[in-house]
Amino acid sequence: MRGRPFTKGVSPNPGGRPKEVGHVRELAREHTAMAVRTQVAITKNAKSPPAARVAAANALLDRGYGRPGSMSVRFKLPDMRSAADTAMAMAAIANAVACGDLTPAEAGELSKLVESYVRAIEASEIERRLRVLEASHAP
Repeated sequence: MRGRPFTKGVSPNPGGRPKEVGHVRELAREHTAMAVRTQVAITKNAKSPPAARVAAANALLDRGYGRPGSMSVRFKLPDMRSAADTAMAMAAIANAVACGDLTPAEAGELSKLVESYVRAIEASEIERRLRVLEASHAP
């Protein structure tokens, strides 16, 4: 099937998320310490299959530092109060990549944030102009 698999405006799951998920989550959280110890043991065990060792190591790193792409980026964007300010923000992002302070992937995500800000400014400006036009044509 091409396009939208569900009818627009109709939820494929009107009852929402099943209530059992919360219960399963709590059970999993009760065993977090044991799971981490198991992952450490697998990672350290030279007899474990290499794929298992890598998977366990990745799970530990994800648990400790967050999955790549979900980690926060420590980067101060310049203040953006207008669309013109966003050019300085983009220049700061490019400079940070050039200096090695940001990865290209992190820069891409920050660029999306700046782009969203520009769209919000543009939408606000269009709304302001529309109000002025409507007020000038009001009886």
